[in-house]
Amino acid sequence: MELRRFIGLRIDGLLSRLNQEMELLEKEQDAGRIHDVRVSMRRLKQALRALCPLFPGSAYKEARMRLKRMMGLSSEVRNRDIALELCEAAGVPAEAPPCLMLRRQREEALGRLLAEARKWKKKGLPLAWRERLKPEKDGKGRWRAEAPAGENARERLTAEAKQFFRAGKKAARKRTGARELHRFRLRAKHFRYLLEVFRPVYGRRMDGHLRKLREVQTVLGEANDCAVTGELLSGSKGGVRELFVYLEKQRRKRLAEFRELWAESFGEGREEAWVRYLSRPLRGQRM
Repeated sequence: MELRRFIGLRIDGLLSRLNQEMELLEKEQDAGRIHDVRVSMRRLKQALRALCPLFPGSAYKEARMRLKRMMGLSSEVRNRDIALELCEAAGVPAEAPPCLMLRRQREEALGRLLAEARKWKKKGLPLAWRERLKPEKDGKGRWRAEAPAGENARERLTAEAKQFFRAGKKAARKRTGARELHRFRLRAKHFRYLLEVFRPVYGRRMDGHLRKLREVQTVLGEANDCAVTGELLSGSKGGVRELFVYLEKQRRKRLAEFRELWAESFGEGREEAWVRYLSRPLRGQRM
């Protein structure tokens, strides 16, 4: 199957899934639902970002802008949910000033998120993007729209894997700074979602690779959650010194876990194995 048609089908599926999650958001606004909405948005956003040369510029820019705004609003809610969970884990009483402040901020942030969601519904988003986000025949840049999806995957995903490993080796060093770790966390996330787009080209064999990427993403995400929670509560009152001690301890623990995970799953010889795997899409598939 040519890349243009393959990506069209994949984007259509991502739009349908996001639409389902947005409809459920009207009825449920708990932490789990916010997380699911964010995952659906992130998958779509990453697919569009990675494959942007294939889409009409105006349609891509509009979708990117609206997704970015919605992601930002959902982050404000999600960050408070995570902060409240960490406060509970650290033993901070639910009625302590920091927790009361976080719950109040969450309600305010949720109101802004739902207001934006209503705007989406009024405009029929995201399904209204279906026609406008059709990949163009004359694909530009690194993607070849008329070539088989498998050929495109082999060429581009192997290059992405090499960049991922190069960045990961630097991030796994003990003295790597917070900014570089944050950048690598985002790169791991982007790489994983790009692989998910092309999973049909590789089949079940890809699931193990995706699981390893998810593990890296999770442990670095948990370390980042501790840092974000600390920032949210940096100016709060009410005796949260013990909480900051707990957050720093957990952050350091997660970073140590990341280094161990990297050595175990992405260490010596692993890069060559990933590149070799990604260079061999399924045979017998018309992709």
